[in-house]
Amino acid sequence: MKLFFVNLQFLPINNSVTELTSIEYLDLVENIINATEYTGYIGRDKYIVFDNSSVERNEKFIKGSLIIFKKPPPYEDLRTGNITTEPKDYEVQYSKRIKFYFYSKKHILVIQKKTNELDKASNIEKRINILFEERFNQIKENDNKFLKYRLSINLISKKKI
Repeated sequence: MKLFFVNLQFLPINNSVTELTSIEYLDLVENIINATEYTGYIGRDKYIVFDNSSVERNEKFIKGSLIIFKKPPPYEDLRTGNITTEPKDYEVQYSKRIKFYFYSKKHILVIQKKTNELDKASNIEKRINILFEERFNQIKENDNKFLKYRLSINLISKKKI
């Protein structure tokens, strides 16, 4: 199994703002996970989302699952080649679950790699950024406290176990 370690931080924009505490990190990450309005589009009808039903939290960690899914293409008539119906919003061609763990004290997001969806370092940072950025912006709009913070995502290492 391969694990990816990602540094996930909400950094103050200026010096007058203090860094978030471990509890504030857990609250913010939990709010980001539960923000369901945004689905991270990652290309060719592929999306990445949090599985809200799998999220567990204690005083130091949040653990759960990410789901990468692909929508099916439009349905075609085999004889004529004409498109007969478009897939519905809830239809999925395939999906893959990936476990994650967030350690609030060190700001480390650990992602279990089981698929080729997260194969390169740049892809990991990009996909995690897609997943978090829109949701964090939504939270910033609703809570002025977070306007003075920016999101920073950096891949630390890959480790095989």
